[in-house]
Amino acid sequence: MENQTIQAPAPKKKDLSHYVLCLTGFFFLFGFGLLPPIAPLTPVGMQILGIFIGVVFMWSTVGIIWPSILGIVAFGMSDYCTMNQAITSSLGNPVIWQVLMILIIAGAITESGVGEYIARWLISKKFVNGRPLLFCTVFLYGFFITSAITNSFAAIFLSWAVLYSIADMVGYQKGDKYMTIMLLFSTIAGALGDFVIPFKGWQIALCAAFSQASGTDLSYVQYIAFAIILGSLMILALSLSIKFVFRVDMSKIKSFDASRLSNAENVKLNYKQKAYFSTFLLVIASTVATTVLPAEWWIVQLFSRLTGGGVFALAVVILCFVKVNGEPLLDFNRAVIAGVKWECIFICAAAIPIANALTSAETGFTTLCAQFIQPMVAGKGVFAIIAIIILVDLVLTNFGSNTGIAMLLIPLAIPLCQQFQISTSLMGILIIYTASMGFILPGASAVSAVLYGNNWLRPKQIIGYTSFACLVYLLLALPFFYCASLL
Repeated sequence: MENQTIQAPAPKKKDLSHYVLCLTGFFFLFGFGLLPPIAPLTPVGMQILGIFIGVVFMWSTVGIIWPSILGIVAFGMSDYCTMNQAITSSLGNPVIWQVLMILIIAGAITESGVGEYIARWLISKKFVNGRPLLFCTVFLYGFFITSAITNSFAAIFLSWAVLYSIADMVGYQKGDKYMTIMLLFSTIAGALGDFVIPFKGWQIALCAAFSQASGTDLSYVQYIAFAIILGSLMILALSLSIKFVFRVDMSKIKSFDASRLSNAENVKLNYKQKAYFSTFLLVIASTVATTVLPAEWWIVQLFSRLTGGGVFALAVVILCFVKVNGEPLLDFNRAVIAGVKWECIFICAAAIPIANALTSAETGFTTLCAQFIQPMVAGKGVFAIIAIIILVDLVLTNFGSNTGIAMLLIPLAIPLCQQFQISTSLMGILIIYTASMGFILPGASAVSAVLYGNNWLRPKQIIGYTSFACLVYLLLALPFFYCASLL
């Protein structure tokens, strides 16, 4: 047999575009810091700013995991810290441990079917029969709740599966307006549910960056309360828009019996499902308790000493330790596979130390931010400041990395809090929650990427309906956060 030369395939246009984007990111990571510093930035500040811009750019264009790892390497090669310090401050950060533990518990809930049980229990109530608008509202809110206790992707894919089943039952087809709008709005509802618990996803990195920049801890209780209220208002507004804005024909749903979606084969939760769900509620309650109960109570002192990471870790240990019928309550490997989102882990690992370095005294970045923002806000009132921050945040997060945009806005906005007597915690919640609204373009967030991967949806439809959802958020968030600032 003759030796055949195997030729490498010719590079495609997409490949070339990928490498151009990567080279641009590499320049910012490793070359930007060699340029003369922009006053009042220090040489170290120039390096850290370049690393920050590089990871944000690459998160928005080429991926999450490997750019995060490369960002940590670049951070370790800067004059700010050593490589060992960079690794310790990233993967060794207690926030990463906390996120990992809570994702394992959420994975157990997802893998056990608790999320599906709760979703079907919520959406199969007979009182929605003959009331199509009420059915849509309950459906969206059901998956909002399901996402809050599991994870957004599990809730979103489950909502799609249920909608496809409904289409088969009542005769909807691909391309029908009802299916298009419900697939899109159920995805948004799932995303909104995921935003409710800030320490269950990438939002925890922004909470840590906020604490570092402001010197105060963000109130989890306030965040959760605001996320529930705003999420509920958005779901109500989106549901009403199905009938009163988009005029969708829901006659087929009017005759649909919602009880057909019930848990026919699983009438009650089994002992494992009850254990997972109870544990999840307990660890969330313990985190909230440390901020609302008197500090002198022994239970509060215990939880404060353990911190969220310790409480979540103990919950995982107990579930693995307790055996029933010779098997542990928690199958660790299966829970990790079902629940751990490595993109979330690595974006937190890179974002937290780089954001902390960027806002430190050694860089001069906060001084630069103050010089930049003061002319923009001169003569403005509180409502105008809140409107500017929300609008800029909302627009930019739909074009770039939501984590990166929020990390950029936090040091810009915090100086305004004292100047205009706005609560720093409120400003942090406003920025972080608004940055979560990246739905419109494919690179805006993981949720938007999932939408563009659904072959029942066309890009034009996704852009149109998600733009409407962002407009709804803007109209709700402006008066909501302004009124909250007056309290």
